Amino acid sequence: MKRLSVLSFRELIYIFLISVVPAVLMWLPFVLRLDQLLFLPIRDPGMFNIIRNWDGPNYIVVAKTWYDTQEVAKYLILPYSAIYFTAHLPLYPATLLLLSPVFGWLYSGVASTLIFGFLLNLVFYMVARKYTKHPMLLTFVFTIFPARYLVLRGVIAPETLLVFLMLLAFWFWEVNKVLYAAIAGALAILTKVQAIFLMPAFGAVILERFIRKEKHAWRWEYLWLGIMPAALLGLCFLYFFRTGDFFAFLNAQKGNGLEMTIPFAQFNFTNPWVSTGWVEDVLIYVVFLFFLVISLKDSKERSWFWFALFYTVFILCIPQRDINRLAYPLSPIFLLQFQGFFTSKAFKWALILALPAVYLYTINFLLTNQAPVSDWSAFL
Repeated sequence: MKRLSVLSFRELIYIFLISVVPAVLMWLPFVLRLDQLLFLPIRDPGMFNIIRNWDGPNYIVVAKTWYDTQEVAKYLILPYSAIYFTAHLPLYPATLLLLSPVFGWLYSGVASTLIFGFLLNLVFYMVARKYTKHPMLLTFVFTIFPARYLVLRGVIAPETLLVFLMLLAFWFWEVNKVLYAAIAGALAILTKVQAIFLMPAFGAVILERFIRKEKHAWRWEYLWLGIMPAALLGLCFLYFFRTGDFFAFLNAQKGNGLEMTIPFAQFNFTNPWVSTGWVEDVLIYVVFLFFLVISLKDSKERSWFWFALFYTVFILCIPQRDINRLAYPLSPIFLLQFQGFFTSKAFKWALILALPAVYLYTINFLLTNQAPVSDWSAFL
């Protein structure tokens, strides 16, 4: 992967528009306080429909309390214990804290998501220029498709920050900037724990180089990768000092019913995070995950292959039907790997025709994925 070159002003403007305009259109019915959008009723008009989307209120709680169990108790809106909030890692709430003097507590998360959505698109575009003659088109596809990821670009959610940092880590690793890759990876781990799979991915690349007896297979700079487990250890100590529980994160996930289990746990209607037999969409995602891993087997970007392999195994062991959201870190790799298809004339026209469906999916999702918060006084 070559080093990235400077972008022109025109490219920056286009990337900015691709990043911002879809989010603004997503917010528009709520900014205008519409009570109906075509056949979709908006029972409570206004931007609280955006702020209430899971897990937005939880990140506001973390940003305001920093896991202080007594303070957290003031914000409990569902029958969760205070430990539950340790499932929401600290880096993204830290951005809410930094932006709150400008945007206020309720909108600092939306602003953070939008900012890192732009930065994510910026890095993705710069990387995509190596793989396709149509990097701007691919960046647009990356922004709005699948529509589940478009939702994550307009609500209080850490995924844009997470994938931005992970994509940086991959890029730095592939150009042999191990220290920078480790720093980006450590910050990603402090955003969402899924980034922990960068560690075995980078480790597998090093082991593979030894097995192949490559020249300079060992480099002392690989020791910088210790920054990533150190970040995870620091997180555990933070939770210990704030909650008294060194393994608070693991206990939070266990209490939430989202700890790892046997593979293909999504196909169990008795699981509370599935609760239905209508999971054919999950099966399609599973096929695509396997397809990605197999297609990357001989890829030059070895970190992509190993991460996709380890992360796919992880996803298949999470008893949650929303694996599309969990798979977001694989999205840039998937689009770059199959860029020929996603920049083809046929797909471009298909996506254009599907834009109304993408938009309606987004609004429909926003209206149904909301926390039951009616009194926002404690959040202000």
